[in-house]
Amino acid sequence: MNRLQAYPFAVLVLIPVTAILLGLYPFGTARRLTTALPDQKPVNHLVVITSEPVEKAKSFRLDAILPTGENIFLYFEKDTLLPAYLDTVLVYTRLAVPQTPYSIKAKLKGYVPKGAWTILHPNIRPWYTTAKGWQLRLVARYRELGISGQELATLSALTLGYRDDLEPDTKHAFQAAGAMHILAVSGLHTGILMTVLLVLFTCFGRWKPLYDERLRQMLLSGSVVLLLWCYAALTGWTPSVVRSVIMCTIYMAALTFHRQGVSLNTVFAAAFFILIFRPMDLYSVSFQLSFAAVIAILIFVPVLNALIPIPYYWPKLIEKPLLYIRDLITVSLAAQAGTMPFTLYYYGQFSTYFLLTNLVVIPLAFVIMGLSIATLTIGAIPYVGEGLAYLLNTAVWCLNHYTAWIESLPFALITI
Repeated sequence: MNRLQAYPFAVLVLIPVTAILLGLYPFGTARRLTTALPDQKPVNHLVVITSEPVEKAKSFRLDAILPTGENIFLYFEKDTLLPAYLDTVLVYTRLAVPQTPYSIKAKLKGYVPKGAWTILHPNIRPWYTTAKGWQLRLVARYRELGISGQELATLSALTLGYRDDLEPDTKHAFQAAGAMHILAVSGLHTGILMTVLLVLFTCFGRWKPLYDERLRQMLLSGSVVLLLWCYAALTGWTPSVVRSVIMCTIYMAALTFHRQGVSLNTVFAAAFFILIFRPMDLYSVSFQLSFAAVIAILIFVPVLNALIPIPYYWPKLIEKPLLYIRDLITVSLAAQAGTMPFTLYYYGQFSTYFLLTNLVVIPLAFVIMGLSIATLTIGAIPYVGEGLAYLLNTAVWCLNHYTAWIESLPFALITI
């Protein structure tokens, strides 16, 4: 790290350029070679369903994955039963390129009429059904407390990973503002949740040891880690959440045994464990963006912080807010440098006001996560629940309108 600090400008220039060259040419070429070709006529395809059904005007859309690792959209005819999440299905369809061929999620689609599919291996993982049921119950709880419309859709996506109700205009506003990482449950949300749990479990840092320091730390770490894994199940085991929960687990274990918890070794250990159980996640955009962002943060943030020192003699009242703003800026710059090659390749877009967005959106995300935890836990108390729901709805309203304002600025989104 000392060598990186000795040559900060060389590091900031050479590493992103190298990442762009490596990301756009060799890996991009290999990715294109493995892409399935559209069929000229209907044939049988073996697929695994990877989403819940989304109702369209004349069909239900289900995401699926081919044995090659290619993601596809399948549109099932209405008035028919549908396969469930993680079912292995044999479908008879013709794959075609959708109207948006550069879609980030899938490059091929197929229409499946009634009777043109059969389940070969049904999903026998009851944990998913239970977790999905809890997710839908919590969304219904938000609705019962008076939160509705796009505020409910944004809140459900931000806190629970439930994105089925998001409108295209809302998604585009967050994408243009550089705030899609807020809607996709990831390490940011897990880190916020861990921080809130630590604050609550320690009574804002005032909880004294019951027996000894080691026992208290083990109880605290075990409770936080258990709740984080429950949250990972609740949000659908996405690679970004699993990665962050593994890192938080290692971090809490390191705190318990007085070791360093956050390092590149931690990140690579998380990738190793994920790929052992889900090797196809290597081709997931979420997986690639998540690890690229974290690795870039660990490498670049110390360098950027060294370039923007805060005088130690300033009053504490000024020093702490400046340190927070500086850390927010450096983390945003580092994450953008790490993910830029992937976003340019997959999306072909770049958000120019991402710094202006993160300065407001990330603190709002902290507020929304904290209020949502309070609302879901003590919202049944008369008047208290209504008050918390009003504050939560207002915070989400501010988030939606702020991203819409950023989208309206000139040159907010550059497309290549």
